[in-house]
Amino acid sequence: MQTIHLSESDQDLDLDLYLDKEIVMKKNIIYCLIIVTVVVLIIVFNSYPLKWKHNFERTDFWELYYEQRDYIPEDGFVPNEKTAVKIAELVWLPIYGNGVFLKRPYRVALLDDIWIVEGYSSSFSHFFGSGGNPYIEICKITGKILCVSHSLD
Repeated sequence: MQTIHLSESDQDLDLDLYLDKEIVMKKNIIYCLIIVTVVVLIIVFNSYPLKWKHNFERTDFWELYYEQRDYIPEDGFVPNEKTAVKIAELVWLPIYGNGVFLKRPYRVALLDDIWIVEGYSSSFSHFFGSGGNPYIEICKITGKILCVSHSLD
């Protein structure tokens, strides 16, 4: 049998090849672990919504959310004359200033679920502010301001 003697440089090359193979093998093991982990996560997360759906229907949650969000009181948001007058004053005050309080008592009427509030011109109100009366229309059901104006009377 013949013995082969490797030089030092040949031994270093052989060691480098061995280390390269070991690194490649470790990388392959890591890649395999990553792939297995991803597959397991996909399986788990795909089955999760089915389990959640059995415990609590998502549609029930959204129906409840919108039901509460679209809540309207039985008498509407503006159920009475007093509320309509308060809203009217809150809207008029920044527009017309404190002079709106001189237009009291207001005329208030409910026509087809729309509150109509209008100021009243007294005999001395023209000394304190401009002529005319503030006017507003408010939806009884939603509370939406439909119209704001000022008459020239």
